[in-house]
Amino acid sequence: MLDDEDRPVPVGGSGHIVLTTLWNPTMPLIRYRIGDVGALLPDRCACGITLPLMTQVEGRDCDRLAAYDGRRVSCQRFSLSPIGPYHSVIRRWRLVQRAVDDILVEVVWKAGPVPDLARKMKEAYSRELGGAVNVELRSVDRLSVAPGGKYRWVESRVV
Repeated sequence: MLDDEDRPVPVGGSGHIVLTTLWNPTMPLIRYRIGDVGALLPDRCACGITLPLMTQVEGRDCDRLAAYDGRRVSCQRFSLSPIGPYHSVIRRWRLVQRAVDDILVEVVWKAGPVPDLARKMKEAYSRELGGAVNVELRSVDRLSVAPGGKYRWVESRVV
């Protein structure tokens, strides 16, 4: 695991997953970033293997949001589950970070809009990003997919 400056991340810290393969002499891969983010565990496998263990992949590098202090926060921290039981009224949603302090949430509703959702998102997202965040909640009929045909539910436009 490497940080944004290609330095090794301490065990337990989140970083870019990189691979090195030397089996192909024509084109060995050295510190190849696969685009995923994860963390190493301090424990060893009970089976006796000596390779490091990794936690669950936190998501794609492009699916992280920028925090006030410069950290990149995993999209997993922005799910609906901690905010409330909204899965019964929301068909699909997308979170777009337009600036560190500005988030657009596009929602395709199954039922009518929930009045307090934007306020709850603002509180939760401000906590995660380390500062006050404006949340604009926009009702839409459908969400577009990326050029490759994949649906991305988180997009950060902050570099």
